Amino acid sequence: MADPSNELLASALSGEGQPSVVQLHGEESPQRCAELRWLYPAIKWWKALRLRGEEDLNGIDAYAASVDALLLDAWSPKQLGGTGHRLDPAWLERLEMRICRDLPWWLAGGISAEWVPTLVHQVSPFGLDASSRLEHSPGVKDLRRVEALVQAVRVNSGNRG
Repeated sequence: MADPSNELLASALSGEGQPSVVQLHGEESPQRCAELRWLYPAIKWWKALRLRGEEDLNGIDAYAASVDALLLDAWSPKQLGGTGHRLDPAWLERLEMRICRDLPWWLAGGISAEWVPTLVHQVSPFGLDASSRLEHSPGVKDLRRVEALVQAVRVNSGNRG
């Protein structure tokens, strides 16, 4: 969801099939995230942050008390995710030194089997959010690419230098 109103959230989170996790992909502030966490304590709240440069890492820890996890993605002026653009892993190494150790973070942006060995050698995200680089056409996953990614993660897990 991106910048959902209270009314939209009330509608989306009521009734059967209530989600256990909601990703926020808009301009939600730490204060807004804290408000949502208070209003819906049974929901896990993840904040997606689109990073343009290393300076965008400043202040990320402000979200530590108001969300259950972060999703870090590359910034794009045209869309909120799924761009295939990668973050510089050097930024993320510095992030790991500054971020609250108890706050899980996921990495998105250009995740592919080919990048996993380099990536997991440099950083240890809680998880990877892969999309566009696993597709053979927009919205259609290539199962061979998905299998290759899973295999690369299995082979390279625990190989941090």
